[in-house]
Amino acid sequence: MHDSWTALRKACSSLETHDHRIVAYHEAAHIIVGEHFGKRLVEVCLDVTPGRPGYCRMEWAAEIQPDQRRSRDLVICMAGPLMDQELVGKIDTEDTDFQQVRAALAIVEVPPAQFPALLTRLLAEARSVLQQRMEELIEIANLLIEHKRLSRDDLLAMSQVPLFTH
Repeated sequence: MHDSWTALRKACSSLETHDHRIVAYHEAAHIIVGEHFGKRLVEVCLDVTPGRPGYCRMEWAAEIQPDQRRSRDLVICMAGPLMDQELVGKIDTEDTDFQQVRAALAIVEVPPAQFPALLTRLLAEARSVLQQRMEELIEIANLLIEHKRLSRDDLLAMSQVPLFTH
């Protein structure tokens, strides 16, 4: 696995799931995977509201067709829980993202017995994107920790590394 994953795990090993640094990486993962698959960041925020430690609002780029969006949304949703798994060693199955994926799979009538294999595939897809764009992930998380609320334009203006150039 990528050396940066190891460094991130070490830096975050003593943190709890809802620590603002873990939440920043969780939201940054949504941004990186979302941008990779054709969504554009509107706003990301580390929130202080109990029960909602952060959020990321994104919109689909016009060129992404509706029939392409559902499967991509599932991967984007699982990017945050993947960061939780990588950094604190577990996925919170009560996490809103995780629950949205389960609900979406139920709507399209995926048998519950197939959920684990599909979740594994979604996590692998998100991990692949994040491994390729680790420098961006770290930069976005650090900017979010520092500023708490950012737009896409804010990130592009403040970043010391090229962002969203896939």
